[in-house]
Amino acid sequence: MRIVSFSVQNYRSIVQARKLNISDNLTVLIGQNNEGKSNFLSAIGLVLAILDNLSVASLDDVRRYFQRQQLRRNPARRRIGTTRSLEYEWLRDFPVSLQEAKPKGLSVFTVEFRLTEAETAHFKEEIGHNLNGLLPVQISLGREELKFAIAKQGRGQGPLSQKAREIAAFIGKLFESTYIPAIRPAGLTYEIVEEMVARELSSLQKKEEDRFKKAVEQIEKLQQGVVSALAANIQRTIAQFIPSVREIEIRFDEENISRAIRRSCEIFVDDGVRTSLQEKGDGIKSLIALAMMRHSRNGEQQTESNMLAIEEPESHLHPGAIHEIRRVLLEISQRSQVIITTHCPILVNRDAINSNIVVAKNKATQAKNIAEIRQILGVQTADNLSNTEVMLVVEGEDDRASILHILSLMPAIAPMLQNGRLNAESMGGCSNLRYRLGQLDNTICRHHVLLDDDAAGREAVKKATEAKLLQIRDVTMTVTPDLKESEFEDLVDPRLYAEVIRRQYGVDLGADAFRKSRSKWSSRMEAVFKSQGKPFPDALLTEIKYAVSAAICESKTGFFLAHRRQPIDALAEALVEKLSPEKAKDAVKRN
Repeated sequence: MRIVSFSVQNYRSIVQARKLNISDNLTVLIGQNNEGKSNFLSAIGLVLAILDNLSVASLDDVRRYFQRQQLRRNPARRRIGTTRSLEYEWLRDFPVSLQEAKPKGLSVFTVEFRLTEAETAHFKEEIGHNLNGLLPVQISLGREELKFAIAKQGRGQGPLSQKAREIAAFIGKLFESTYIPAIRPAGLTYEIVEEMVARELSSLQKKEEDRFKKAVEQIEKLQQGVVSALAANIQRTIAQFIPSVREIEIRFDEENISRAIRRSCEIFVDDGVRTSLQEKGDGIKSLIALAMMRHSRNGEQQTESNMLAIEEPESHLHPGAIHEIRRVLLEISQRSQVIITTHCPILVNRDAINSNIVVAKNKATQAKNIAEIRQILGVQTADNLSNTEVMLVVEGEDDRASILHILSLMPAIAPMLQNGRLNAESMGGCSNLRYRLGQLDNTICRHHVLLDDDAAGREAVKKATEAKLLQIRDVTMTVTPDLKESEFEDLVDPRLYAEVIRRQYGVDLGADAFRKSRSKWSSRMEAVFKSQGKPFPDALLTEIKYAVSAAICESKTGFFLAHRRQPIDALAEALVEKLSPEKAKDAVKRN
């Protein structure tokens, strides 16, 4: 089961948010301060909390919440950090600007679930109604009103809406939600760890029941002597006011002692200085809370479907930690729905632009393009890069000119270059890779890197990967099966530029020093020049690279050696996959 869309009407700062798609993986809520990102997340949590309560209470019981202002969550479904408790106050939560004109106004929430075939069949068995795979549930809240309805068209709507508790229980069995607030104090970590300790010690208690029981009895005997004396003192004091009180007894319940043992713990963190977690800074508290939440979720028995909602995962974190959080969120989103609020460009979902929801001017809408997201987050880019979604990063300007020309001749890629969604840039040497990737992250550009497969290129990839700035899927290296080290020019057919080299420098590339050597291209070029009595100063290699690039840009076909063009084919597929996944398999066209 997955949430596929969510709609909100008249809730806090949000007047309208119509059927916004919720990604199966990562959904990101973006917007300026006080625009309502947290309110949107709160709205989802509120609906799920109501459904959770409906699964164990009647609709009338839940309505009574509005008089009592409290309703406990289902104890059987308790989870650490679970979405905030059910809480709706009309004077606070119905938009203030509309209250005078609509004194009986309702906040309306619609959450649409998608069921698998097996879940749809199970729904038929339990509820007695057929579904088409979608289950849209609508909750309406007023001053003292709660309405539950199934937002489907047709004759089945009424009968289904009468089965609020049964449907809520059905959802509750299959769907769990976890909420992590923006402020993550040490107490949240303690709660998580105590739950984990309690779970493990409870298992130990069952295995060692006799020994555990004897230990608890011994503790009780030691305690009882102290509390018996205390009880006698209390009794004498109370008797002065109420003479009829003859005895006071203080007793420890065995289960309470066991629970206290299981749940009382202290956490010390040694990050260079061993101190209690309570004494650490906000950044490490936040990281540890997120890490423990992840560990706790991995260790628990999960339902078939679940959602993790986090407010501002970047709070209190330095840039390196934010990259790590991004990686973790993407990892979790492969098995759970994840929805976050953020101000941080690094955490924007670049894999699917419409999985970013823009909250502004009392409305929430699906992001249309990368330029809109940059504008909302205040990200500055050069005018010619305002629409760029993917940046291909190469080592030098000669590489940039060559690869742009080659890609522009590929039918699946040419339109992306023309409309600016794809661009390429030189990083001025692979030693600048980490710095440039960090800059691109802050401008919400996805990136792909094309590097020479030599010692310098491999070291650059290693450092960028260790810094969490680069993943293997985002890099292509000019690997050739017959060379230990290779460069971009090793892939290019020498016939394309041999005449240029002969005419400009008087060097024949047909010589063995170039044609039969197993060294990389730049080494072979130096060797063939020297074998024919030519000097080879340091600046000459750059000059020759530009000459080769110019020859490539003047040609329309025949760029690569047939047995060495695979890295370029893979590069083309990777670029199309990032921008138009449905066309990826048709990306490579032989040139």
